[in-house]
Amino acid sequence: MEYANHGDVFQKINRHKEMGTYIKERLIWKIIIQAVMGLESMHKLNIMHRDLKSANIFLKGLSASESQRSFVASMNRNEDQSATREGSN
Repeated sequence: MEYANHGDVFQKINRHKEMGTYIKERLIWKIIIQAVMGLESMHKLNIMHRDLKSANIFLKGLSASESQRSFVASMNRNEDQSATREGSN
């Protein structure tokens, strides 16, 4: 993915596990806050994310507002997928 020039959160966690190091708390909060802001923007557009996990949170060296816009822009391209259903009726 062209926006994920720093991989994803799952890869970052695994790299730190392998090296026996910790992710800085400040970075953890930054990632959480940006992910929540992105979800909030999506929900305002009536878009839901049905597969939220660390491997689907991509990392890039942007400010919160730029990351949020990139996240929403990439989701808007796939908006028709949000209309799919899961489960049985």
